[in-house]
Amino acid sequence: PAGHLLIGNAPARVGVTMGRLFCLLLGHRRSRAWAHRSSDGWRSVCARCGTRMKRVAPGEWTRLDRD
Repeated sequence: PAGHLLIGNAPARVGVTMGRLFCLLLGHRRSRAWAHRSSDGWRSVCARCGTRMKRVAPGEWTRLDRD
């Protein structure tokens, strides 16, 4: 599919988008436009791949797994 990169002989459903590949190599790029305060702190979204993130300390963010 367009915008997907297949790694090795992985089937198409395991394809990695270019944004996600960049994030795997360079780290996520937090979107300030999507940042919002929740009951347990700040949350945001990666501008490249859409991964949800949570602030764990000033300047430190972690990927937010399923709620």
